[in-house]
Amino acid sequence: MEKRLVNRNIYIDSRMSSCDLLELPLCRVAVYSAPASYRENGSGNEDAAAVVSVNEHSTLVMVADGVGGTPGGAEAAAQTIRTVVAEIEKRQGDEMRDTILSAIEQANEDLLDKGIGSATTLVLMEVNGTTVRPYHVGDSVAMMVGQRGKIKLETLSHSPVGYAVEAGILSEAEGFHHEDRHLVSNIVGTAGMHVTLGMCPFIWRNSIPFCSAQTACSTTCNETKSSRLFATAT
Repeated sequence: MEKRLVNRNIYIDSRMSSCDLLELPLCRVAVYSAPASYRENGSGNEDAAAVVSVNEHSTLVMVADGVGGTPGGAEAAAQTIRTVVAEIEKRQGDEMRDTILSAIEQANEDLLDKGIGSATTLVLMEVNGTTVRPYHVGDSVAMMVGQRGKIKLETLSHSPVGYAVEAGILSEAEGFHHEDRHLVSNIVGTAGMHVTLGMCPFIWRNSIPFCSAQTACSTTCNETKSSRLFATAT
């Protein structure tokens, strides 16, 4: 019997004017994707995203941000999302952690096989019942915040500035304005790509929203403002 996902929603080169609200078996997910306001009119959206219900107990939310300055960054993001979704669908029934890691590795191999140097970041949140586990490559960020805006979970950006802020060498404000904040240390589409994942699932409650956000969450507004925004939206 052909394997099918319960629900899949893929967003490629989206130009939304409002959020897409998805009512899924496990949770409710709001998606918004559009070209950055500072880009020239007519420029494309280099980000891609997907929301996938594997079954009534498991939902995956993922975002890929095509790396600017590499050939076909937008295409790399789109291809990575499609590959990850397809691999997850093909490997249904396997242990989810292994399935996700294998899917990301396959996406990396596919970009390397193209041989044009295209690359993308990727962040994925695996939600299972009362737990959530983050997986990420690059400086796209996964956050989980409480209703009062307290940050419960935030992934570490794979970037020189991200590491410096985490180590206390730079403050959050200094990192926000740093001239090298656009540099990324780890991306999908490179031989040295590696995936960081939560060592154990984080407990979440219905009162704690989660989101999968791109670097805009860290560079357009700082994390404190972002967490308040998410909390207010819920």
